Amino acid sequence: MKIFKIACLLIGLSIISCTNSKESVNNQEQNDSITTENKDSIIDKEHNAKNSLDWEGTYHGVIPCADCEGIHLMLTLKGDDSYNLMEEYQGTDVKNDYKGDLIWSLDGNKINFKTTNGNYIFFVGENKLTMLDQEGKPIEGELADKYILVKK
Repeated sequence: MKIFKIACLLIGLSIISCTNSKESVNNQEQNDSITTENKDSIIDKEHNAKNSLDWEGTYHGVIPCADCEGIHLMLTLKGDDSYNLMEEYQGTDVKNDYKGDLIWSLDGNKINFKTTNGNYIFFVGENKLTMLDQEGKPIEGELADKYILVKK
């Protein structure tokens, strides 16, 4: 009888141990499946602009300019993560052409590239690119809607 009680106790402890072990493994698997850019944000690497949107193509727009009528941008994004950018300063003879490679943000929703005139950062949306400030934040104010390039 004593052996039976000990056997039952050991079986019960084994079941409890296995259950806790399975919960621990499940929690670890869940934690491993979440990728974070920083401690405050959770990034879904499976659904982002880079792999979920049809971002390849040519985008146009006229962004504000301090010393001209506006800067017409024609930006072509290619599937090999390269770009062609044409800047035309309206009301002047200044035109610039750039080619290079895109740098995607870790979350796959922003592109970044440098030209001799500075650094461009865009949020990639459905058939549009929204220019961001140098810190990667949305441009605010009365002219905010002027910083959008539309896919043609």
